[in-house]
Amino acid sequence: MTLTSYRKAAAFALGSIFLLTILRTAWISDDAMITMRTVLNFEHGYGLRFNIDERVQAYTHPLWMFVLAAFSSLTSNIYTGTFAASILTSLLAYWLLLCRLGGLRGGAIVAGLALLLSKAYIDYATSGLENPLSHVLLIVSVLLAIRIDRAPDTRTLALFFGVVSLAYLTRPDALVLVFPLSLWVLYRCRYLPLKHVAKSVVIGGLPAILWTLFSTWYYGFPFPNTAYAKLGTGIEWSERVRQGIRYLIQSADHDPLTLTVILAGLALGFTRDAVSRAISLGILLHIAYLLNIGGDFMEGRFLTVPLMAAAISIARQDLDFRGMSVVCGGVLLMGSASFKSTVLSTSEFDIPEVRANGISDERGYYFQKHGLLPALAGYEAPGKAFRFNQPDWTAYEYRVQPTCQLGALGLKSGPHVHLVDECALSDPLLARMPAKVNRHWRIGHFYRQFPTDYLKSLELRSNEIKDPAMRQYYEYIRLVTRGPLNHPARLKAIVKLNAGRVPLPDMEPYRTAFVPRVSGSQTATYRHLPKELSGSTWDSAANTQFSTNLDIQVEPPIPADWIDLSLSRDGAAEYAIYTLRQGAWQELARIPAQDSKGMGIHRIRAATSQDTPISAVRISVVQGDGRYALGHLRLD
Repeated sequence: MTLTSYRKAAAFALGSIFLLTILRTAWISDDAMITMRTVLNFEHGYGLRFNIDERVQAYTHPLWMFVLAAFSSLTSNIYTGTFAASILTSLLAYWLLLCRLGGLRGGAIVAGLALLLSKAYIDYATSGLENPLSHVLLIVSVLLAIRIDRAPDTRTLALFFGVVSLAYLTRPDALVLVFPLSLWVLYRCRYLPLKHVAKSVVIGGLPAILWTLFSTWYYGFPFPNTAYAKLGTGIEWSERVRQGIRYLIQSADHDPLTLTVILAGLALGFTRDAVSRAISLGILLHIAYLLNIGGDFMEGRFLTVPLMAAAISIARQDLDFRGMSVVCGGVLLMGSASFKSTVLSTSEFDIPEVRANGISDERGYYFQKHGLLPALAGYEAPGKAFRFNQPDWTAYEYRVQPTCQLGALGLKSGPHVHLVDECALSDPLLARMPAKVNRHWRIGHFYRQFPTDYLKSLELRSNEIKDPAMRQYYEYIRLVTRGPLNHPARLKAIVKLNAGRVPLPDMEPYRTAFVPRVSGSQTATYRHLPKELSGSTWDSAANTQFSTNLDIQVEPPIPADWIDLSLSRDGAAEYAIYTLRQGAWQELARIPAQDSKGMGIHRIRAATSQDTPISAVRISVVQGDGRYALGHLRLD
């Protein structure tokens, strides 16, 4: 058998194992379901919207969104379409790397094996997110750059920038990695006529240009709402960098092969041709960008694109049989740490906990709920997978619901529930406000305080915000996101908002002080409340969630020496407890914020004797991030 035959056999074996592995590990992330809800609204004639009464781009990846829409239309099922799009696109990327770019060289076999054993790459080869399409476009851009490097011409140049443009529409920060490569391509074409080069760049950039114009007209803003939500948080740069370092450390701890391959490809690229050096510079820029934004809460997600870039440099190496065997042995040895999460993963894969640093194994967290294998197995037990039936998109029940879990809830709720994201990903006003200061902030989850009576505004579809400056600012956003598309006043408001000519309200109270969600109190009746805690999380069904004050009416009044109750500890919540006796409110206790989550049980001594009965109990929020709930209340 010749060396070429060995390589072909190895490539076929790798491809077969890769297909089997991504079928066994296929899952859909909660973030992907945000895009899937937009796809369903689009298919049913509601427009490219997350909430049907508001034009907001709650997805980061317009090109991937259209890919999902196409597959959803072909399969008549959003779940089936998402699985098919992810799996087929990942197979295309794997084939392009091994066969087209690597040419079945020894380095290509090493790169293919490294991707197969990389936990990060396998996790996001599916997931419903845009990673597979980013991988494909990165490989194609490198193939075109190699062609330009050999023989510059304007047609290939236009194709190259067209692919870069599509990469931007797949994920805007993809430009960070391909930026050095783009500069090299332009430098390589320096002897071509300048006007022809400029024309090729403009033609190639048309997809990004046209989408940006459309986005500005349709949504009112040139960039995704998620960009405004995540980049305008007010978190200090040093804090973000520390969190980014934690992100890399966790990857090195749980998936050592991924970072090792990235570093190996980075170093190897600097020893080869100009294209490889440009790829290595792009990897360095991407890592610097990753540190700047604080990484991500999804373990490994933002490492798959630099991993593919490193794999491209490795795949271009021409190794003999011995060299290929030695390097593959090292890859196998290091990749063995993740075998149970990659090639040996089963339908029982389950890692439900979120670590103290806020970074989670997202596939482990959601696999039992949104994994392909558990769904095919038909688990019916609570907390296990649901069957991926097409969501009912016809039921009408308009209501406003605050939440920090947009994805699965959005698909289950149907189109007529307006979900208000406390992290601002889908909300145009909250995305332009700073995050509430919280020393226990979690990356990717930057909670905003709602302006007083903002929820009431959404429920009534009017502007009821109490803060005059914020009300004026929201009026512009309402006009842009809800007004008639081509009304002159709306078009003028788009220009003023994007030019920074609309006066901004004072955002400092929303960042550092406590802002009540509603101007009045919510009420409940003592006899209807649970007397023992039954839910372990703040949003358990048995709990009573509230916004600012919760007044519990006690009828008839009860004489009591003790108040036994449970309150949410999420979001650095601090409470004040009052009782109403003989028409006068008395403050009994302050419950400070705690460094934990879930429900905390408290037993509070009543200040007066049993002869003075309690006619009401008030729970007042002193500060926190909006996740307030009463689990039970008992008067003894």
